[in-house]
Amino acid sequence: MGKSAADYILRVRAGASYDPTTLQTAYVNDEQNPILIDTPHFTGYLVVRVLNFNGVTPDPSKPLLPNPASNYFHGRNRRYSISIQGRFKKDWNGDEVIFGTDFDTKIRTPTGCGLAMKIAKWLDPALEADLQCEKPWLYSPFVSAMNALAVFDPSSPEIQNPSSSHKHHHSSTSSSSKSNRISPSDPSTALQSLSLSSSQQPPQIGLWSFHTRMVPEDPALLFPNPSSAPTLTAYEKRKKHFGVTQTRSEVTLSSSHIYAMDFYDAYFDFGTLTLKLPGFSVNALRYWDGQPLRFVCRTRKGMGKPRGEDDGTVFFTVVFELVEREGANSSLRRKSLKGVG
Repeated sequence: MGKSAADYILRVRAGASYDPTTLQTAYVNDEQNPILIDTPHFTGYLVVRVLNFNGVTPDPSKPLLPNPASNYFHGRNRRYSISIQGRFKKDWNGDEVIFGTDFDTKIRTPTGCGLAMKIAKWLDPALEADLQCEKPWLYSPFVSAMNALAVFDPSSPEIQNPSSSHKHHHSSTSSSSKSNRISPSDPSTALQSLSLSSSQQPPQIGLWSFHTRMVPEDPALLFPNPSSAPTLTAYEKRKKHFGVTQTRSEVTLSSSHIYAMDFYDAYFDFGTLTLKLPGFSVNALRYWDGQPLRFVCRTRKGMGKPRGEDDGTVFFTVVFELVEREGANSSLRRKSLKGVG
């Protein structure tokens, strides 16, 4: 008998490298305790949300969080999201940084993949992809790929004191309302989990500010003269504006600014392993070969080349992978007995 979606559970890992041994299992839907990524290229907080999550947690002794404490998913057509607040450690041209998915080996594409790509290109004209090569990839420019993007000055009250500077857009738990202060405690640490109980002052990226509110749309600081920047108050406007190379090349991802971003997907359901696009749906399990769904924020340099030849610069990665339910449960039980998180 073939495997079904019920035979697998989801594990999400994050980090700043293609090397899977460097990735940390994320506590999905824990908006209070982001992962901190701190490398020579990027430093930032990262939170992953998954609707109706029922997968692997880094610590089996803690309760699983099926959904966020906030109402992030309420009334919104979203299945999962990746939220980041951080800064680049050098300036980058707006056309140089990309975000998307890539794979280590060839993938099986279903009938109708061509139509799906046409829909994707219609949704995002700047999208580039090669799904037939040895290491398939699908990328879009960072400035147009993110569903929400805000750029802040480090002194902005949105970042330094988010609880008092901005009215919350949705509800939070009582513990989150007591303290929003979270910041890197050791800049030399590449990857760690943080807690809102931290009271240390933020050295580089401010306070983790988006556990109880949405990332706003405010990209004005991308432009050399923000006061005369085009009015891009919605994702669709920003995506259209940055749909051509020239306009992307005219902006800078400055190391002196803090970037808040939210990427979400309305089409893939990890619970049923179904991709639902306008007009048709696909049972992804029929075509899955065991590879994870890997999201990468990186530079164009080395894009599409075999790994190891020229990987360019990687800023952060988030890996969604399916593991067999029985094997995962056994592993978690062993860890729990040993007291290992």
